[in-house]
Amino acid sequence: MSDKLTPRSAAQTLQGYQDNHQIELFMQEMLSVVCALLPDDPYEFMTNHVASNRPAPPPPESGQLGSGALWVLLPGGDPQCAEHWRLRRCWLTSRGTLCVSTAPATVQQDGSKLMYRAPDNKAPTSFPVDVGSSYGELSEDEAARPFGFQVKNKGSSLFLAAGSEEQRDEWFNLLGHFSDPDRRKGPPPAVGKILSPRAEGLGGTQVVDEIGPTDIPMPGPKPSHKEADSAGVLKPILKSKPSTTTNAPVPAIRIPRRMPS
Repeated sequence: MSDKLTPRSAAQTLQGYQDNHQIELFMQEMLSVVCALLPDDPYEFMTNHVASNRPAPPPPESGQLGSGALWVLLPGGDPQCAEHWRLRRCWLTSRGTLCVSTAPATVQQDGSKLMYRAPDNKAPTSFPVDVGSSYGELSEDEAARPFGFQVKNKGSSLFLAAGSEEQRDEWFNLLGHFSDPDRRKGPPPAVGKILSPRAEGLGGTQVVDEIGPTDIPMPGPKPSHKEADSAGVLKPILKSKPSTTTNAPVPAIRIPRRMPS
């Protein structure tokens, strides 16, 4: 290859290099994978993550059947107003009581630790689901949140919204067990991962038996540039050293610094 390249030859050489190594196709595939993994709404994704993992007070009844994060309409709110919806932890007990956590957890810093406390209200809002209770979907004209549904029992109602149609169907499956007299006699339906697992240690909300602080150690101070070892910080790109070495020159693409106008 000549030491001096004209702009035209340099462009042709660069285009040939990209075509030979399929750089354009590689970038398209990489960006497609990254965009597919990103959530549609990052703020809503983080809000749902916080609501699903923060500590919450236990339900008034023992025997938790299923739990999950649902959008709940504030008391006296307008279902068609998006600002009147809040993401809350919801439980359904084995007796058919739907519980809604109404207060968020509090975090206080104590030296090098974070004091993570559950909400102060020990009794979440309870909504009984008895025989004869009804539930149904809400259309887009009836609720500002997608996948909305309403639960009614003895003149009172509760407006909720799920995160997906699959999650709403699983809630309907549980609600139908307690509202139908024939299904109520049998065992409750199996709960999948959409509601959050019932077993501890598999994710979902942290239901605490007693309201008390939980110590969460904070990460220690980062070492300064003087104390940090450059050899320990930098990670090698290759997992193993090449078996053979060569002193042959590596071809490179030379592009002139100044391009003629």
